[in-house]
Amino acid sequence: MYKRFGVAVVTVMSLTSLLTAGTAEAVTTTASNDAGRLSKNVVPTNYTLVIEPDINKGTFSGSEKVKLHVLAKQQEIVLNSVGLNVKNAFILRKSAEFEHHRKHIVSKRLPVKIEMMPQSERVKFVLEESLSPGSYELDLEFTGKFDDKLRGFFLANYKDDKGQKHSVACTQMEPTDARRMFPCFDEPEYKATYSISTIIDKGLTAISNSAIAKEEDLIKSPELGKKVVTFKLTPKISSYLVALVIGDFAPTEAKTEDGVDIRVWAIKGKEAMGTYALETAAKLLPYMNKYFGVKYPTKKLDLIAIPDFGPGAMENLGAITFKESVLLVDEKTASTNGKQVVAAVIAHEMAHQWFGDLVTTRWWDDIWLNEAFASWFGTKAVDYLRPDWRLWDGFGRHALWTDSLKSTRAIHANVKSPEQAMEMFDDITYVKGSAVLRMLERYVGQDIFQRGVQLYMKTHAFKTATTEDLWWAVAASSSKPIPEMMHSWIYQPGYPLISVSSANAGKDLHLSQQRYFLDPPAKPTTTKWMVPVAFKWLGNEAKTSMEMFDQTELNIACPAVSAPVFVNADAVGFYRVSYSKEQLEKVEESLYTGLTPNERYCLLTDMDSLTASLNKPVSEELRLMKSCKAEEDPFVVPQIASRVAQWRKFVIPAVRPAYQQYIQYMLLPQKERLGWQAQEGESDLVQQARSGVLSVLGTYGQHRETIAEARTLFAKYRADRTSIAPNLVNVVLNIVAYNGSAVEYEQIKQLWQTAKTPESEETDLMMLANFQKPELIQKTLALSLSNQVQTQDRPRMLSSLLGNDSAKRMVWSFVKLHWPEIVSKCPPMALDRVVGSCRSLDTAADEKDLRLFF
Repeated sequence: MYKRFGVAVVTVMSLTSLLTAGTAEAVTTTASNDAGRLSKNVVPTNYTLVIEPDINKGTFSGSEKVKLHVLAKQQEIVLNSVGLNVKNAFILRKSAEFEHHRKHIVSKRLPVKIEMMPQSERVKFVLEESLSPGSYELDLEFTGKFDDKLRGFFLANYKDDKGQKHSVACTQMEPTDARRMFPCFDEPEYKATYSISTIIDKGLTAISNSAIAKEEDLIKSPELGKKVVTFKLTPKISSYLVALVIGDFAPTEAKTEDGVDIRVWAIKGKEAMGTYALETAAKLLPYMNKYFGVKYPTKKLDLIAIPDFGPGAMENLGAITFKESVLLVDEKTASTNGKQVVAAVIAHEMAHQWFGDLVTTRWWDDIWLNEAFASWFGTKAVDYLRPDWRLWDGFGRHALWTDSLKSTRAIHANVKSPEQAMEMFDDITYVKGSAVLRMLERYVGQDIFQRGVQLYMKTHAFKTATTEDLWWAVAASSSKPIPEMMHSWIYQPGYPLISVSSANAGKDLHLSQQRYFLDPPAKPTTTKWMVPVAFKWLGNEAKTSMEMFDQTELNIACPAVSAPVFVNADAVGFYRVSYSKEQLEKVEESLYTGLTPNERYCLLTDMDSLTASLNKPVSEELRLMKSCKAEEDPFVVPQIASRVAQWRKFVIPAVRPAYQQYIQYMLLPQKERLGWQAQEGESDLVQQARSGVLSVLGTYGQHRETIAEARTLFAKYRADRTSIAPNLVNVVLNIVAYNGSAVEYEQIKQLWQTAKTPESEETDLMMLANFQKPELIQKTLALSLSNQVQTQDRPRMLSSLLGNDSAKRMVWSFVKLHWPEIVSKCPPMALDRVVGSCRSLDTAADEKDLRLFF
């Protein structure tokens, strides 16, 4: 599953208590914390499901046959179930009998008593007599209501060009919501095959994990205009990967790669915007088949755009579901960022078809294996397609902020309940996990790491696995102490700060490590890591070396006396580096002669964090930033603009004009170099750099000329949406909104309401959160909870409003007042976005208020 992250904050308290506070649901679900796991004595092998939705009434019904293997004597069978009415259940026992020397299979129906257990999200089937070990079938019927929070089996609502409302039925099961659609063994370890059928209106389309086996009119009631769509048997998958999508969909033309039919599906009329995604997926599939050494595990791959969807995307085997804005683009008007996001999300979800679907984590405490690997490999795959995007630059480093907090957690964490499983989908799982994998790959070498991954895939295909299984596979391929090294990174929170200084009159380099905290505790910790430290020795001939640093302190011999060195060559290591004043000055002398752009970015972000944690004086960071004023690399330039912009949080009103002058001092030379207009042959990264510089100048820098230029371009854009370059749209709208009045507010709102592409619709809507005037902020707050805004967009709108410096306390008051309504109208998995954005509230009084409320 793909989630978008900014600089997230792991809250001190469990998100479970935050997200359910003040709701009736808290009473029901909290009880499941002690419910434990399902019995290992009963194992499903196949589900035969028939689902009949009534989209107009918001209900569905179904029948289910579950083939079971009973391993020990049982008098009751327990499945997961939430919000379903289960009825007409019985156990079918088949046995062999002989008559006249002929063998007959005799089926006997065993009645069961149904006990619903809503607090533990279960249903129990109790028999009069115990079942002996063997094979059985559980038959039952059930009814339910579509979920209203974009989880389980839910309705995604949208409006057509005439403003008429329509709905599609869709599934979103991860982590523990398959139980909201059908009774099941809703734990990843219980993999089974699925035979799925659905009864739907003749005019609708149904998509599931497997290809359609047959489609025929419903004979028993032809007057109703119904049809039965039956899908082929799936491979063995976990319940959270089951997919069923029903609606007025149309596909792109199919592309066949390596024997697999690939299509992009969208609401009719939007399918043409799926071409870019189709081409991307078709290029990625052969690359992934070759890398993993195991063929894609089914014969078709559908990518489906859902008009209202909670996460970014979901990796259901053979039927990946997406938010429209991360799958559909108009290539003529799409920004570079829009294309990058689409490519990255597709690659992430396709990687899951192997890492997650083919080989599944045994339990949710290891979900990082799925998500971190997909994030790492998704980046690797897109870099294979578009190396000019330089996606490895800065990869994973923003997780260093989250992981430097006292409240962080280990990548691997104990999970006992559905709520805790949901909490695992965060920065630590996705971003830190993927950064640690990249560091491991660098340590053992790309080819050796690939061999380890292929061994892991072949060993555990169509089964489940754990963290240790991957480590042993890489260790077997590399003959290095991988389990020992990775234990320190996976099972303990945080990361090391490596301090660097000279020793023995400059003959040695002295290293020390300790756990790094943004807000250091009173008593230092004794935590240490096995750190594969990469050194770049600077000078006339730069050389690199690597050393396993597994002690508290270590001396390394310098190749020459007092040789300058950059620690963390290629910026792949997940740690921060603090240089002594002498060492830092030597590194700065080689800033543009010895360091790559990614290493300069690494140095900047380390210094930024060390200043924030009071490990370094502000003067050192300002000196380093001044050295970067002449930076021309298109990746580093917007990072400098971002660093300059973030200081606004510490600037009191009296010195704001001086701060604005400082921004202009730093960024106007970049504007003069880059201008507004793209040059022929200019790279995508240069265009993104231009946007980053202009946006900061026109907002926090308050550069009047830049603001005026943006307003001129905005007027042209309103008249003709193709009048300005796609990469300038976001920056123009941002500057206009930040400096805008009620007139511009209504103009941007009108752009949102008439947007023709998912990217434009999302961009225009979120721009309404950037206005500064209180009365306009109030308008956006009211809009955020109205029916005009889709469920998927509400959390992001509130998060953006909380991040607005002029709005944050007004928004916080609104959030407190409307918290029960926010919980009821937002997907539970997305509420962490709202909670995390409370980091903008930065006074002691704010902290007291936050703690009191939550």
